[in-house]
Amino acid sequence: MAKQDPWFFEERAVAFASLVLTKDRDIKVQPHAGRDTGIDLLVEIRKNGQPTLRFFGVQLVPYMDLPNIRNADERVLSHLGRNQFEASLPLCVCAIGVRKPEGIYRWTMEPVIEDGRAVLRRNEEATWHPLDETGAARLIGQVNAWYDALDVSAAPKSRGRRTKTGS
Repeated sequence: MAKQDPWFFEERAVAFASLVLTKDRDIKVQPHAGRDTGIDLLVEIRKNGQPTLRFFGVQLVPYMDLPNIRNADERVLSHLGRNQFEASLPLCVCAIGVRKPEGIYRWTMEPVIEDGRAVLRRNEEATWHPLDETGAARLIGQVNAWYDALDVSAAPKSRGRRTKTGS
């Protein structure tokens, strides 16, 4: 029989990740646990408090003590399983230590810009980063840059000559 984590692990992981991510007032975090989406938190980046439809997902893996960054891939990814689902929005995984609230994160579906185009890249060899105020700002900035590039690549291109109507 598999060992069950205490009930408060998930609750504390959600609270810690939400606290760190919402240091910026233009971030809204919605818990998604139990919805069979593979996402524990759905994060929206807002502008001046208004919705922007810029989302990214967060998978949480709580531990009593945070795994060492050097062996985090082995521990965290084995917990999630190797069969990642297809995602159409940026997705990161956060390992959270609940004894001493702290965390690390890495991308599983990384928002990148290649040749001016927004691309989601499945990142098998991602680097772990501290989930703190600086890390959250870096993560949010990367998602915003990706959406900016997505907006540019989705903008309609004008073709041909324009003529005045009624001429």
